[in-house]
Amino acid sequence: MTVEIKTSSGKVLKTVNSNALAYADLSYANLTSADLTNANLTSVDLTNANLTSVDLTCANLTSADLTSADLTNANLTSADLTNANLVYVDLTRANLTHANLTSANLTHADLTRANLTHAELLWADLTHANLTSADYSQARNINLKGAYQIVDGRREYFK
Repeated sequence: MTVEIKTSSGKVLKTVNSNALAYADLSYANLTSADLTNANLTSVDLTNANLTSVDLTCANLTSADLTSADLTNANLTSADLTNANLVYVDLTRANLTHANLTSANLTHADLTRANLTHAELLWADLTHANLTSADYSQARNINLKGAYQIVDGRREYFK
């Protein structure tokens, strides 16, 4: 399976095999709507990348750096995000069903309307993460301390 790496204007920079991306520097890459199902993205650098509507079903993102990446509407069903850096990441309306977020850093992440059903969040850091209208009701080992939701226009922090 191949993936097109594009600039923010949509120009194709290169086409690569989705399993040859481990440890790659894809910072600032535009992967909008890319199909990265089952891709090996171990320790990949995706800082500030545009991953809007990307399909990362069953992808391996162990120790990946996604700082400030845009994953709005992304499908991360059963993705492995163990030890991933997700600081300031936008996961608005992302599907994280059955995702493994063990020891992930989600500090300041926007999880508005995200689906975390059956996600594993053991030792995940959700400090200052926005969980407004997110479904985390069946998430496993979730610690909401320091996270918040917007209620009546105000931040309400979980204790």
